[in-house]
Amino acid sequence: GTFMAVLDSTIVSVAFPKMMATFGVGVDQVEWVLTAYLLIFAVVLPSSGWVADHLGYKKTYIMGLLLFTVGSLLCSLSWNENILIIFRVIQGSGAGFIMPVGMAIVTRTFPPEQRGTALGFWGIAAAASVSLGPLFGGLLVDNFSWHTIFDVNVPVGIIGIAAVWIIQKEYKTTKVRKFDIVGFFSMTVALTSLLLALSMGNSSWNSDGWTSTFILTCFFISAISLIIFFLTEINAREPIVNLSLLKNYNFGLATLIMFVFGIAFFGNAFLLPIYLQNSLGYTALQAGLVFFPV
Repeated sequence: GTFMAVLDSTIVSVAFPKMMATFGVGVDQVEWVLTAYLLIFAVVLPSSGWVADHLGYKKTYIMGLLLFTVGSLLCSLSWNENILIIFRVIQGSGAGFIMPVGMAIVTRTFPPEQRGTALGFWGIAAAASVSLGPLFGGLLVDNFSWHTIFDVNVPVGIIGIAAVWIIQKEYKTTKVRKFDIVGFFSMTVALTSLLLALSMGNSSWNSDGWTSTFILTCFFISAISLIIFFLTEINAREPIVNLSLLKNYNFGLATLIMFVFGIAFFGNAFLLPIYLQNSLGYTALQAGLVFFPV
């Protein structure tokens, strides 16, 4: 589950040139195929713990796998870029449950002396999919079509759901927290408006560029929402994102490093395959191989 959830944040990158040609769209439109997935992933992820506490970890994980699998099937059936983006939101919402709940299940299932090894295998699955995503994607796009990068998730998802249903024991916490609704909505609005502003600053329809009313309004809404989010999380008894964890030196530094890595990697993962294929004449597989050393 973890492997497939992370895989789908990178596997689509080598298919962008084919999607642009199929749908007749530019870079500023096709980027939302990746952005929509990562945005909903980021929004759902912090709330997954609260959902798991209410429904149970097994039910929540199965729900995540089901959303991801159904979303993948719908993505492969998409007939235009707008429909594909909508279906990517469904897929990304499932992935947002799979990642944290899967890690929580591993942590809870194994005793302390085995936990390090178990989380090591979990980490290998997450890390390997980052490099293997463009490689697998290139192989599928070159030999079949871009639709198959979503089709491959369906049988894996079905097997995963069956395995969890048979193997996993249900766990439900006795203490249920209140849902931090102000923190959730302020975070969602801040992330969405910020991404809208950053992605549409150079769009073809936006003749005024970064100084247009739409872009400045998005930045303003994002800034206000972010301030509300921080004030809420600092003062809330049960915040949706516990910012006090960042006071821990190792955790705070690791988070900062991952933030910088995320900007560098996902920026490259989007632009580089398009440049390699459209400008240098690489095949999708060759473009995918460029990411393999990562």
